[in-house]
Amino acid sequence: MAQVTPLSFIAALIIIFAYFLVATMLPVHKIIGRIYPFLGAVLIFMAVSIGVGLFFFENPVPNLTVSNLHPGELPMWPLLMVTISCGAISGFHSTQSPILARTLKKESEGRKVFYGAMIAEGIIALIWAAAGMAFFGSTGGLQAALDAGGPAGVVNEISSTTLGTFGGILAILGVIILPITTGDTALRSSRMMLSELLKKKDTSEQASPSKLKNGLMVVVVATPAFYLSTIDYNFLWRYVGWSNQVVATVMLWAGAMYLLQQKKFHWICSVPALFMTAVVSTYIFYAPEGFGLPYDVSMIIGGIIWLAVLGWFITQVVKSKSVKRNRPVVATEAS
Repeated sequence: MAQVTPLSFIAALIIIFAYFLVATMLPVHKIIGRIYPFLGAVLIFMAVSIGVGLFFFENPVPNLTVSNLHPGELPMWPLLMVTISCGAISGFHSTQSPILARTLKKESEGRKVFYGAMIAEGIIALIWAAAGMAFFGSTGGLQAALDAGGPAGVVNEISSTTLGTFGGILAILGVIILPITTGDTALRSSRMMLSELLKKKDTSEQASPSKLKNGLMVVVVATPAFYLSTIDYNFLWRYVGWSNQVVATVMLWAGAMYLLQQKKFHWICSVPALFMTAVVSTYIFYAPEGFGLPYDVSMIIGGIIWLAVLGWFITQVVKSKSVKRNRPVVATEAS
């Protein structure tokens, strides 16, 4: 915003956080529910337009090759799984579940909202990955563009060049407004979690906190976020991929254990939970932002952690089956 408007960086930041405070305190249907459909439509329209425009680039897709374009000095596992991040599995999106779940009229809508949204984001991720490769010619060209202007600069250049002035407007909406919506939902879910954490459990009164308490909780969660927004974002970004996948792993395990306890089909969560456990356990020991250990050592440590978690999970499955077999039959009044 500071680059494309007369606003200074701090002024733009204050405006954004003023919106955050309002959007976080008001009911979700007042602001977020009204503007998100429009912003979602912008996101999808951008992706579809760029997808069509791919065939008119100087190096149109498909530019097929049998060459391995992965950087030769870096291992595929587990870096690929952390690099793709939200385009495949997203811890951040899972934290928005409490917000979205409370807006559903019935459980069956969850398939369209949650599953449908992640499928859509996966497609959008693939389109933009292809666009970046095709527009800049190679992974090297794309990396140079990222170093020069960052992800926002890359999106802006591709959109403006491909779609003209209209594309430039969409790019501004995409690289400014849409990321801001990440902040309002993040702060809102943080406020909700803090509110429920502090809610008194030993009384029958489960009323919502007052507006004053709500406001204070918003300030509590927004203050560190405001500070983090003023420092070098590259410092934070290096931790985003791994921390995002850790949250996704925790949420998968939460879902797996709930389904297991309810005697339902838990494998839909437990299998990807086991997979992601291996990913995050290995990555943090190998990555430079982690412990920076040799790859072989990281693989061994990650494997040990994975085996320990697998062993624990097997005991939980066995325990669950044992409880089911030993459950006493309760006679009904009618019988």
